[in-house]
Amino acid sequence: MKNRILKFVLIYAIICTLFSCKKDEGGKIERDKWTLYTEEDGLVSDNINTLCVDQSDVIWIGTNMGVTTYDGNTFYKYPNFMASPIITSIAIDPDNNIWVGSFGGGLAMLDGDKWVNYQYDENSANCLASNYVLSISFDASGNIWVGTSDKGVSIWDGQKWTNYTTNNGLVDNYVCAISIDKHGDKWLGTNRGISKFDGNSFTNYSYDQIAGNGVVGIAIDKTEEVWLATWGGISMLKNNVWTNFTTETNWLVADSPVLSVVVDNDNNKWFGSNGWGISKFDGEIWTTYNQVNEASIPPVRSIAIDSKGIKWFATSSGLIKFEE
Repeated sequence: MKNRILKFVLIYAIICTLFSCKKDEGGKIERDKWTLYTEEDGLVSDNINTLCVDQSDVIWIGTNMGVTTYDGNTFYKYPNFMASPIITSIAIDPDNNIWVGSFGGGLAMLDGDKWVNYQYDENSANCLASNYVLSISFDASGNIWVGTSDKGVSIWDGQKWTNYTTNNGLVDNYVCAISIDKHGDKWLGTNRGISKFDGNSFTNYSYDQIAGNGVVGIAIDKTEEVWLATWGGISMLKNNVWTNFTTETNWLVADSPVLSVVVDNDNNKWFGSNGWGISKFDGEIWTTYNQVNEASIPPVRSIAIDSKGIKWFATSSGLIKFEE
């Protein structure tokens, strides 16, 4: 009897282990690995707003107290190089130049070891429209698109600035997310919905079609579906039809705003909630992660993926690394 009981316990333990772990392609059993980095590890601040990964897999981390980089071994804190330390957006152009947007300090580009600043100048007709920058993206021609909090979107072609606002058809002048599809259409997320700009005119979508007017994240997947992170849920555009997701996870049911979205190399969609966790959607199944090392996941404001497929999450309480 004792032998049978012992055998049952061992079998049960093995089954639990198999279901709590995963196998890699070589058959080795591994656990998902979460790592949390904070100021104690070298961050300039735990309050992170944005993330970006450069061509060398260096993580660029924008916080409310400036910029930190992490190369996998060492954190490096950049000195004050802008008029405001509140970093809202970081983007890497095709030449691997680093562009940084701040709330109140305008835009800066790292040229070698020197920062070049771009700011609004009331005495110039050829300048950035506002120093309150929220988003950055690049089109196929190398132009930089800069979303602001009050003056719409500014475009810099290297010589001249062009600005679009509600006067030109943009749905709102608060542009907190920008993404550009393979056709060259610009998707501009705002506080009052999303605008698509085809180079000539704007097409606007708002709450009557999408889950929420506050569009804070945009990602375009491998099949050209457009995914939105909004204050009212998740929206997806396919074949000119919007589908809204508002009940697929516990945090969507609880009306938690969706703060971030990104698409990985396997076309999985990753979403960051406002304190309820991180969800992955593979097209059929939703998987939600609520904790990092037995601690609840804070609000996830930005997500980046490096060349190894490692996921990085910007939160209000530090930087999270996730290795599947």
